[in-house]
Amino acid sequence: MIESGIIEKLAYCFKLDCEDVKKHKSGYDDTIRPKVKIRYLSHLVTTIEDLVNEKRVREFLKSAKEAENGLSRYFRVKAARLYSITLAPQQFKRKATTRHHKFGAIIFFNKDFDENQKRILIAHELGHIVNKELFCAADSENTANLFAFFAINDKNDFYLDESKKYTFAGRELHIISEIATVCPILPDK
Repeated sequence: MIESGIIEKLAYCFKLDCEDVKKHKSGYDDTIRPKVKIRYLSHLVTTIEDLVNEKRVREFLKSAKEAENGLSRYFRVKAARLYSITLAPQQFKRKATTRHHKFGAIIFFNKDFDENQKRILIAHELGHIVNKELFCAADSENTANLFAFFAINDKNDFYLDESKKYTFAGRELHIISEIATVCPILPDK
């Protein structure tokens, strides 16, 4: 939730009209935030998807190598997803940059920044992608900064307020008890 007066401060800081700030806030709140909220354990899910996908592609390519069919060439040339974003920490003089390609984008960011600064850099670069791919809005450094604000503020609110709802006060024993309640443990067969 954004406190009173913040819209005007954002407009002033990023040299944008209040209406542009409100439009971007509305776009974030209506389009992106609902999708973020339903992505429970998304880091774990994505990691498992990637690992399974890599394994299956390797197996497919190994079995298709003898045939050298068109599908084998497809997997060698194209990404498994229609659009993917890759984060690539680098040691370079720039803060961050995004390189777009046919099947997505790669966000290169300076790995020497502290963790919060890295999150801001990545959110800023995501703002460029969102402007181009989702909002079809004029892209500028200022609108990317505005997106970074909404993204980081939303995550900050989540960590400060919302995340308490998703933790187990009793730690391990409480988690075990809840799992047993929700997904009853069956006897061995």
